[in-house]
Amino acid sequence: MTTPVSGNRPDSLRSQIGTWLHEGSDCYGIVEIVDNKLKVEFGKSVKVKVVRIERDSIKVKVLETVNLSKRNDCDKQGVWPGDSWWEKEKSLFLSREEAEKYLAENNLVYKNDQKCLVKEPKRKKKRVPTG
Repeated sequence: MTTPVSGNRPDSLRSQIGTWLHEGSDCYGIVEIVDNKLKVEFGKSVKVKVVRIERDSIKVKVLETVNLSKRNDCDKQGVWPGDSWWEKEKSLFLSREEAEKYLAENNLVYKNDQKCLVKEPKRKKKRVPTG
């Protein structure tokens, strides 16, 4: 079992991302399309929740649907609410704008012909007791 990250450790992934990061926080990750040689072709931001923080990885859970273009060489073309992954890079951002800026700076913004769709999950209406 890995010891949870201390935000004070300068070598931790958490310290490289920012002090705002903590378990339970909502933030934005990057979903990427890679070719057969594992070269990233483009990416899209996705809203996630931090589930667990360890020294060199951060587990996040997806909060919205992101569908990417259908490809013959890929059996998964997106992520859905409830999916999760261990983030091992510094690709978590406090806002969608920061995530989109990262994609633009790294020339990873999807093109119109690559068909990418983001859907916010439908929220259940809370019932208020009457009486």
